[in-house]
Amino acid sequence: MNLPFGYLITLVLVAICTFFALAAPGRTRLLAGLSFRLGLAVNELPFVVSAWLLAASVPAFVQGDLTSPIIAGAAALTMAGLVRTARPAGATCWTSTATAPGPPGPRS
Repeated sequence: MNLPFGYLITLVLVAICTFFALAAPGRTRLLAGLSFRLGLAVNELPFVVSAWLLAASVPAFVQGDLTSPIIAGAAALTMAGLVRTARPAGATCWTSTATAPGPPGPRS
């Protein structure tokens, strides 16, 4: 088995940033700043980060480097976190417009 170090570096970087976008750790000044800066890009552009992870995963899979279930599971878990990061924006938009009070109807 050939260990894909380039893929692992990409996966770890995306996984750490996804973690900080989903769950902010304890709020000391250092951790708050680190959490904000690392999670900002993932929180604002989850589709770009997902495309980046997918673009790194496809060649690794084609070359047969994703034979380890741990690496494949970490990639799937990170992708699920990215989907969770992208989901609230669309859900909030649709639910807020569906339940928002509209203009008053005609007077009778």
